[in-house]
Amino acid sequence: AHSLLQLCNERPASDEASLVLEAVIEGSLAANQLGRAYWGADLWIKHRPGDIQKAQGHYWRGRVHHADRDYSKAREDYSRAVELAPDHYPTRLWLATLLIEKEPREATEHLEWLKRHRPRELAVRFQTARWERNMGRLDVAAATLDALLAEAPDSPHVVPALVERGLVAMDLRRPDEAESWLRRGLAVSPLDRDVNLALGECMQHLGRPDEARVFQDFVQQLDAETERARAEQKKRKPG
Repeated sequence: AHSLLQLCNERPASDEASLVLEAVIEGSLAANQLGRAYWGADLWIKHRPGDIQKAQGHYWRGRVHHADRDYSKAREDYSRAVELAPDHYPTRLWLATLLIEKEPREATEHLEWLKRHRPRELAVRFQTARWERNMGRLDVAAATLDALLAEAPDSPHVVPALVERGLVAMDLRRPDEAESWLRRGLAVSPLDRDVNLALGECMQHLGRPDEARVFQDFVQQLDAETERARAEQKKRKPG
């Protein structure tokens, strides 16, 4: 591994380095090794020619900023990638994902593009449901999520969809129904931060503060572990 990373530093524009960088960036993102992923994406942007390749680099660097919760920089990189390659599906999806949370109205054009080009994609349908909820279209969001969960109960999107369905139920002031959805998510993924966070909120709505505190304390523990891991990563020299 060391010799391959050295190759990237010494001959970053070579075809061999392209293969190594792609593996390093994707693997580092999957492992949440953000320092190394940023190093690889930045090197890619500086040394890869052509709009499509540059767009790929900005997409990767946006993913790093997104994971690091630097949303303004993530948006900058995603937007630049879309400018360079308007048909780059992953960037459109991640830009829509970011905007739905922060500025849902600004996500509309990107979501419409996704629905035109990948209407049956589960990720697109899930983000559509998130957009509907954040735009206040709660009944429509509930129907979208119900259809997705019925059609693909074993997909990678099942836990996020169950969490979102629980949040919709809470927005509709149906905390008992929300608990049912969230408990299903907890059964599938008991260590999931979003499930535990939503259940803490749900228990508060149900007037069960002691149970709420258990979930809230667990989320705090997860966040503390994440921060420790990030601090350790920043001490290491990427590449």
